[in-house]
Amino acid sequence: MPLKYAGLDGTEIAVSESQERMAIVIAPENLERVKSLALSEDVQATVIARVNDSGRMKMTWRNHEIVNLSREFINSNGASRHTDIKINAPEKICVKSSHNKDFRTKLLDSLRDLNTCSQRGLSERFDSTVGAHSVLMPFGGKFQKTPAQSMAAKIPVYNGETDSCSIMAYGFDPYNFESSTFDGAYISVLESLCKVIASGGDINHCWLTLQEYFGKPGSDPERWGLVFGALLGALKAQIDFNVAAIGGKDSMSGSFMTQDGENLDVPPTLIAFAVSISNVNKIISPEFKRAGSRVIILEPEYNSRGVPEAASVKKLFALIDELNSRKEILSCYVPVHGGVLPAIFKMCIGNNLGFEFADSINLDNDRRCKFIIELANNNEPDNFMTLGRVIESPEIICSGERVSLHEAEEIYNSVLDNIFPTEINESANIPAPEVKMPERVFYSHEAKALPKFLIPVFAGTNCEYETGDAINKSGGSAKIFVVKTLTPELMQESARDFARLLNESQALVIPGGFSNGDEPDGSGKFIAIFLRSPEVRESLENLINNREGLVCGICNGFQALVKTGLLPFGKFTSPEDLTATLTFNNIGRHQSRIIRSRIIANHSPWLRKTQINDVYSIPISHGEGRFICSDMLFTKLMQSGQVAAQYVDMNDNASMQTQYNPSGSCFAVECVTSPDGRILGRMGHVERAGNNLYKNVPGNYDMKFFESACNYFRKL
Repeated sequence: MPLKYAGLDGTEIAVSESQERMAIVIAPENLERVKSLALSEDVQATVIARVNDSGRMKMTWRNHEIVNLSREFINSNGASRHTDIKINAPEKICVKSSHNKDFRTKLLDSLRDLNTCSQRGLSERFDSTVGAHSVLMPFGGKFQKTPAQSMAAKIPVYNGETDSCSIMAYGFDPYNFESSTFDGAYISVLESLCKVIASGGDINHCWLTLQEYFGKPGSDPERWGLVFGALLGALKAQIDFNVAAIGGKDSMSGSFMTQDGENLDVPPTLIAFAVSISNVNKIISPEFKRAGSRVIILEPEYNSRGVPEAASVKKLFALIDELNSRKEILSCYVPVHGGVLPAIFKMCIGNNLGFEFADSINLDNDRRCKFIIELANNNEPDNFMTLGRVIESPEIICSGERVSLHEAEEIYNSVLDNIFPTEINESANIPAPEVKMPERVFYSHEAKALPKFLIPVFAGTNCEYETGDAINKSGGSAKIFVVKTLTPELMQESARDFARLLNESQALVIPGGFSNGDEPDGSGKFIAIFLRSPEVRESLENLINNREGLVCGICNGFQALVKTGLLPFGKFTSPEDLTATLTFNNIGRHQSRIIRSRIIANHSPWLRKTQINDVYSIPISHGEGRFICSDMLFTKLMQSGQVAAQYVDMNDNASMQTQYNPSGSCFAVECVTSPDGRILGRMGHVERAGNNLYKNVPGNYDMKFFESACNYFRKL
């Protein structure tokens, strides 16, 4: 069996897990076909076992038999086990009291809580737009600060289009579990369902997956009771709302001893993930949309322990679906830990709008499974309570007391900012040398009705499908080519095949990802090494110098083009002569969000459908996207029109602030071209544009980037 790590013994090999491996069972006559398919994707396929009729499962290690079990024993799942279980009676749900605090203290204290504070610095480490299917970004509003409570993504359809999407949300509160694992699990399921409904999902098409974590129960009936109570609570919720749990993960080994001899258990935990399907036109996001809107709260009935009554909740689900179908909901949020106050604050910050509470509102009610709704008109649903109204001024007002959003946000961000920072101190001023626009390259002399674009895929590339899809939808023909790296011989074969395909293509597009794990020593170097190989270099230089072809590198591809010298010089340059590079983001971590990029030079064929000063919203996702060059080179690039686009703030000014320039790219450079514009590189994932994407972050996403390139070859 191939190993990722050397030195494992037989037992370790047998029980080891690896997310890079997948086991499949095939008929013997399909073996060579399967190996061929795996090789075409640069994947190693190895026969590790054979099925026989012996009725026994045998394993050997170093020619010694280490396992020999009968199939009957395996089928029995081992020996039967029995245990006593004691479930303690549920207590009333624990609600944190803040009755003796004034409004300002209540609000600011709620934002200091670890369960409520900003987690944006953690979330942005994960690529939220890969695949070009994201309907909701993790953070919404024009300032991208209101956390979405659900994931919504279009169903992947390659070379097609759909309005169907999936929704997923989770539910869990450790304080509910502290009172009762039965009620805690019930509310976990119910809360996940509420978030799905609040996002536009359908309770009649909803499913669950559950994840549970407990300390080792041993033979203690009460410890087993924590586990069993949680499972019963989740089961009751499934029965009450007619939703099935499919799969899941559990662990009952969460007990540890510290160096000081203290015994620790993980808190009893059951996290419910609800999954539903919907239409993109029904998706609702939680950020307040406009000043003057009326905001109401819908609340179910509760039993004596503070648990929502199922029949009452179902009525709310039906009401919200009806309001959504009539387009009467602008935004919707399910208050969770901390109740209404932090929920209202989070709904405000996305678009920097304020809120004024209605008189006599009880802000100490922390009961679960309520819905805060911003209404699109003045129609009044049944059994509602007016919570307040959205205001233009960025502050939250209650009974005459005012707290500015800026003050509250500083506290909200500060809790985890030393661990997961969101900003670093940078000057916002960018020098702006005069741009002397070069002569535009209008079209290729060799017309092509269906221009061919070659897309190489390296180990770690993850944007080839959305890139190919964008090209095909723009009128081109995309060819995805997997570069094989398993052996030196396969590498040489790939270089020859790639060069041949490039000679048959009109354009090369190097997509984003993490080629070879961004090794050796930094992003894009492996791609650069491949491009410098003799056959590939000759073909690429022929495309550029003799055939009037186009080259584009996005993210990882941009990094590679800079490391070859093709950007910004338009030709291969020896490594020691390189005067620009792309390196680690200033903030020291991966960044995934939407940026605003302003066109400052559009002579490139890739930008022929843009106008100077156009501003586009573009997804970014990278850890090494900071463009670095000297002041002298930057001035030269600006004066020659080779800096095609810059990161800009909400006033369209080039910015070094992390919020707008996540990598800290020098001089706010986002896009660079060769002198004639036919080679272009950028960090923004322009291939991730599409219909009904990123609905909670307003902006102009359609740059017609690949359409411009296709028209260059069509002489349009």
